[in-house]
This record gives sequence, C-alpha cells and structure tokens, in this order.
Amino acid sequence: MENKLLSKIEEQNREIEELKAKLGKHNIVMEVVGCLGKLHIAVYFIELLTGKYKEVSIITDIPRFAPEMGDFKTTTEGILEHTVGPEYREAMRIFLDLSTMRDRLRKQDVINIVFQNHSGKWRQATMIANHRDEAGEVVNVLYLTTDIDDFKRREMEYQRALELSNKQKDDYLESLLQERQEKENYYFKSRLDLMTGLYHKTIFLEEAQEYLDSNPELNVGLIFLDIDDFKKINDRYGHQFGDMVIKRVADVLSTSLANKDIICRYGGDEFCALLKDISQEKLQDKVDFLHKKLKKEFAYSRAKDMISCSLGVVFRQGADYGCSLDELIAHADKEAYRCKHAGKDQYSLSVFKG
Repeated sequence: MENKLLSKIEEQNREIEELKAKLGKHNIVMEVVGCLGKLHIAVYFIELLTGKYKEVSIITDIPRFAPEMGDFKTTTEGILEHTVGPEYREAMRIFLDLSTMRDRLRKQDVINIVFQNHSGKWRQATMIANHRDEAGEVVNVLYLTTDIDDFKRREMEYQRALELSNKQKDDYLESLLQERQEKENYYFKSRLDLMTGLYHKTIFLEEAQEYLDSNPELNVGLIFLDIDDFKKINDRYGHQFGDMVIKRVADVLSTSLANKDIICRYGGDEFCALLKDISQEKLQDKVDFLHKKLKKEFAYSRAKDMISCSLGVVFRQGADYGCSLDELIAHADKEAYRCKHAGKDQYSLSVFKG
C-alpha cells in the first residue's frame, strides 16, 4: 500500500516537473494573451493519446492538478453548449478536435480561435503544445480561454473608423475624444471642489487615511486652516469678494505645499492639508512660510485689516504613536481654535502624543 502511494506521488511529481519545464514557453504565451485580456483561472492539461484532461490552477508558481482525470471529448460538448455562442460552435468544435491537434501543432506551438459567448462577449481560445516526444510529435497540450472583449471592441471601433471617409472618420474620432474628455471631466469634478480646484472633503479623508494606513512608519504633519471672521468679510464686502478670498487662500496653499501633499477645502472657509514624510523642523518652517505668505497675499487688499487666518498644526512621529486621521484632524482643529481665542492671525504647532 505504501509503495503504491509513493509510486503515485512520484508519478504526479514527474507530471508537475514536465509542466514546469515547459512553463517558460508557456509564460511567454501568457504575456501575449495577457496584453489582450484577463486570463481565466482554469487551464486544461490534455493528453492527446488518451483524450483525458486535468484542470490546472496557475495562480501559484507551481501548477496544481485537479485530483481526477476527465474525458475532454465529453467536456467539449459542455464548453460548446455553455460558453460558445451558436454561430461559433461549429468552428469551435473543429478547433477543439483532438484527433487533428497533432497535425495542426506540428509546425507551430500555439493556435488560437476568437469567438463570442452567449452574452456576446469576445473570447480567445488557445491551444499550446506543452510537450513533444523525441520525434517532435505533440504529446500533451494546454488549453486556456482569454477574455479579450475590451481589446476586440476597441479593435472593431478602430476598424470602423478606418473604413469611414476622412470627414466621417474625423467626426467619429472627435466624438470619441469628446466622450473621453467628458468622462475625465466628470471624474475630476466628482473629486475636486469647483471653486478652489482642491479635493473635496470626502476624497481628502479617503486619500489621507489610505496614506496613513500604508505608511505608519513615516512622519506626517496636518494643517487645519480657518479664515478668521469670514462671515464679517462676507457681510461687509459681499459674497463675491468672499469667494475671491477663498480662492486666493486655496492658491497660496497649493503653491506653498509640495505636490505630494494632500490638500482639501474642508468646508466653507476651512481647509485641511496632510503633509507627507516630513520632519518636525521642516513642518515648522513650512507653516511659518505659509502663514507669512498668507499675510502678504492680502497686504494690499481693501480688506487687509480684516483678512487673516488661524492655523492649527499637529506633527505625528511615525511608528512611535498610532492614530487615526480623525484624531489628527480633531487635534489640529483644537490648535486652530486656540489660535482664534489667542487673538487670531497666528499658528500653533503641537506634537501628537496619542
């Protein structure tokens, strides 16, 4: 009993080693079809002499066989019935015919066929000569299916464009570009505050929290900025003037902080920024520069005596103190509140201690 078990294990190991030996060539094919679409997880390992097959998982580096061999001819009928559209079944039946497979793979290692499934999605079936005997005849093959729907539809769109007249082609391509531009505009508008061009609060919270989760070992700084007495500015100079103030504060933030930093209009006259991978000393210098630049921005405004900002700043030492984004914002907000009650037009920086 033990000898039979060892023999079966050795036989299966030999099969795996044979498949691994051919995996270099197989991976080249994977790269080719991978450029076209998404490889299905299931791949069939088929013996041409017996017509038997095993389903192989290639998710890991080492191929894994299903425990039992099946009859590929029987499986072929299921493939045709359940995964191939009616108009492609006859061509697919010929493609899957194992009796002619050796002849078709005698002078080449790979053959393909493109078809549509029941839902009209484009697929590509591929047969790969996996192992040959000493005479060069194919002994077994790998059969796989690739999702090429996106690629095929783009190819068909391009082909249609080529077949149109020059004017029609230009109009058609222009409509495609316009559609793409509209989609891109919608994407950015859904993420950005239209008045300032900064992130919406919700997008900021997502991006900033993701950064903190992904880089817990890095130092960060968080700035919470509030325009002082903004309601009084609106009441005295009008909402249009108030909007201008908000835009200019946003511009100062954008130009003063690094491109990698995450900045948002938090709400109304409030702004928030996460400064990535920064030391406490650099954060201090950056905030001091920002505060001076904000004062300079409105030095010649007719409302210069009214326009100022309070900045609450918190520094988090990476790895030493774990904290959520909400905790950092709440801490920085308290610092801004402290600035307002201390006379406004200033900043306060503290270190988060958990």
